[in-house]
Amino acid sequence: MSHSVQRLGRNQGGYRGETIDIHQVLRDDLGAAGQFGWQIEELPVSDNLDLLAFCRVVQAPRKKLYISTGIHGDEPAGPLAVRQLLRENDWPDDADIWICLA
Repeated sequence: MSHSVQRLGRNQGGYRGETIDIHQVLRDDLGAAGQFGWQIEELPVSDNLDLLAFCRVVQAPRKKLYISTGIHGDEPAGPLAVRQLLRENDWPDDADIWICLA
């Protein structure tokens, strides 16, 4: 490890970084997906949990993109990145895209 980088030691035994309100992030995802015309499916997993699936299909796709994310451990980066991607709505014009959130 570089001498200029020093470990903080905060994540011993679990994630101790910044947390998020995952339910608000998922509501934001639903809002952005609806605003930009994504197909939205809620896939029931249990009484308390649905997976969200968003799909954007184009006329003549040359590419296919699949993104899957959720809270893995307690790390919030994946859901926050998907929220940002959905809000920016800057996707390739020639790609079918599927996004799955847990």
